[in-house]
Amino acid sequence: MKTKAITEGALLCALTVLLSLLCYYVPLMIILYIFIPVPMVVLAKRQDMRTTVVSSLAASAILFFFIDMMSGLTFAFYLIIVGCGLGYCYKKQQSGFMKMATAYMGIFITLIAFLIVFQMLSGVSFIATLSKDFTTISEQVLQTYQSTGIFSADQMTTLTNSVGQIVTELKLMIPSAFLMAPFFVGWAICIGCDTILKKIKSQNVPLQPVSQWQAPRSLKNILLVLALFLLIVQFAGIEAVPQIYVVTLIEITTLIYGVMGLSFVFWMINRKKDHEVMGWKILIVIVVLIIPMATTILAMIGILDGYTSLRAAIVMKDGEKK
Repeated sequence: MKTKAITEGALLCALTVLLSLLCYYVPLMIILYIFIPVPMVVLAKRQDMRTTVVSSLAASAILFFFIDMMSGLTFAFYLIIVGCGLGYCYKKQQSGFMKMATAYMGIFITLIAFLIVFQMLSGVSFIATLSKDFTTISEQVLQTYQSTGIFSADQMTTLTNSVGQIVTELKLMIPSAFLMAPFFVGWAICIGCDTILKKIKSQNVPLQPVSQWQAPRSLKNILLVLALFLLIVQFAGIEAVPQIYVVTLIEITTLIYGVMGLSFVFWMINRKKDHEVMGWKILIVIVVLIIPMATTILAMIGILDGYTSLRAAIVMKDGEKK
């Protein structure tokens, strides 16, 4: 390896270790965990894959001296699989879709590896532990309310039923959360990498703006079949399909349609502007996070945009006004 590659590899390895230790020891910095692979992606883009792999292995080895075995393995899987995999995509100037797909698969594999390592080292299933924690927390909350004596017996019964229903829904949503989380994390990583590479003026093919995202016809057809299937299951009351599968499919379908709807809304806001306005985009995302119903509205907009020529009609109307 060249001297420059060794120097950059050592510096970015040290940065990765520092970032990982901050995430591990400072609770408020845990959000930075998402971006741990970014230095390795930048290194792969600027140097070569050999330097990136060596630096990733070195950073993983150093971390084992400062953190516990399970956390160390999780950091190592995340750093090597996602960092090197996504770094290869950036090095080869792959499309935005390939970058997102690689990031998703890398993060998903890391999650599976974490579940396996957790069960091997602790002897219990992580999913079972998480479900048990939901139940324990709900029981503690109910005991706290009951001890205050504020609520009557009827009110406590109603509250207990409501909390029980929420806990059941949370347990049913665990699989969909594991399937959807890699998408958002991968998206954040790609945005972080694109931003840094732009700052250092490194040639790169960035992700397209969300306003330009449109689902391919094959995906829209699959989603349509899934949506029809879910409608039949829900309205016909078919109990042969386990509820956890139904909830998982509903959440994933809603997410994809919601992203399609978000793309349309961003496109509507920015279609007449020279550059995209970040303020409105941030405000819309905050509203979606705060108001649960907003996700359903976005999904409905996504369905309308996906299966009609709405964008083309708006463009044509804008042209007539000119």
